[in-house]
Amino acid sequence: MTYFNLGFFVSLITAFIASGSFAVIFQTNKRHLLKVCIAGLLSYFVFYTVKFFIGPLFLAAFISTFAVSLYGEISARTSHAPALIFIVAGLIPTVPGGDSYYSMKYLIMGDSQNALKYLGNTGATAIGIALGIVCCSVIFGIINDRLRQKKLKAKKTGH
Repeated sequence: MTYFNLGFFVSLITAFIASGSFAVIFQTNKRHLLKVCIAGLLSYFVFYTVKFFIGPLFLAAFISTFAVSLYGEISARTSHAPALIFIVAGLIPTVPGGDSYYSMKYLIMGDSQNALKYLGNTGATAIGIALGIVCCSVIFGIINDRLRQKKLKAKKTGH
């Protein structure tokens, strides 16, 4: 199996469109639409790349979410918009919908072995997404606090 193939290219385009569609459904301002679509493309690109070269689902979800959160925070500052616009819609390609579906399907069918396998995948991805967002938010919170403190010091000293 090669890294770059037609399926990967189609998935990137689908991630781009899916994130944009999600943003349109939730009435995101049209001027942010391209950046939201890029966030979705970035999300899938990083997720697929980490999963292909490194392997673990948790790590792929964590790193791709961290990358999208970082992109969302930067886009928010350059676009003067909330970061959540870019982060939530950008994470749509990473959400483990298929694994959730299969875990429920196998649970209903009574196949507990496959149900637990897919439930584990769902949990690993969900935890990776949550930790990726939290880590990036904490880092940006610290940076913002330091910048605010610098501005206050400069204001007090008259510079």
